[in-house]
Amino acid sequence: MQILTADFIYWTARQEGMAYARGGVADYTDALSLGDAHSGSTYFPPTHFSPGFKAGIGLNLGHDGWDTYLNYTWLHSNQHNSVQKSAGYSSGIIPLWEIASVGNQQSQTQFITLSNFVNMTNASASWSLHFNNFDLDLGRNYYISQYLALRPHAGLKGSWYNQHYHVSYSGFLEPDIASELSETHMDIEQHFWGVGIRTGVDTSWFFDKNWSLFGNTSLAALWGRFNVQRQDYATTLPNGVVYKTTNTRSDFHTIKPVLELQLGVRYDYWFSDDDYHLGIQAAWEEQLWFNQNQFYEVTSGFESHGDLGMQGLTLTFRFDF
Repeated sequence: MQILTADFIYWTARQEGMAYARGGVADYTDALSLGDAHSGSTYFPPTHFSPGFKAGIGLNLGHDGWDTYLNYTWLHSNQHNSVQKSAGYSSGIIPLWEIASVGNQQSQTQFITLSNFVNMTNASASWSLHFNNFDLDLGRNYYISQYLALRPHAGLKGSWYNQHYHVSYSGFLEPDIASELSETHMDIEQHFWGVGIRTGVDTSWFFDKNWSLFGNTSLAALWGRFNVQRQDYATTLPNGVVYKTTNTRSDFHTIKPVLELQLGVRYDYWFSDDDYHLGIQAAWEEQLWFNQNQFYEVTSGFESHGDLGMQGLTLTFRFDF
């Protein structure tokens, strides 16, 4: 018997270490007058939900109830956020990323950093994730009681994705910087591919022949490669010339774990003397990709800034024939 599946996913992707600006800090003028700062926030790229899909094909092997299954996942997520200093507010905005900038004479390079207490009126960030994944497993479904079934499985996981993070700062309030610099921004590209062992267990609690509650868990360890490239740009005054102030990269191999969880409800329908099967299920799915944020600062070196998480609704349609 062969297996075909098609999934519609509606997920949100979120990654730690993505803050790009902070408000609530007295600006240059108020620092001199000792005015009280207004309440501010820390700003991140937004976390909207995006549609995607899965597609799978499988085969019941006819050997002791074994089956094999290959599944592909596709998700593209694009997020953008910006913040401006409100008119009449005593608080400006400070950057949370180092971005190299140059003065009008390009005599030296300075860094627009939080530690230098640079204050500004505008900041923005854009983050995109293009995610692809294959899972291939060998499993066996069996009942351990009348209404409880397990499917332990083991196999391989292969994944590749691209991330792009763009951060821009402008409207600098310090006179020395404002007279020489109109805008500065960074572009970080992170490419990852990984292959590794994946194992887990799928559990089904049956209410009757057709309806069941299910929970799936799997864990993988991927041997993969990170390629991270960073470029910084500065637009100078008064002529608006754009200079590339940073052009660097990091390339390395490592092992990263991945945890996958799924909980939902399923309806199964068998027909034509049980030769054919239709299944429909709805689930909430969560995936945690550990230590995937490998964006780095210019002066502090290479650092891991946190995990990548994806979660959302997964609707699955299955046909066995």
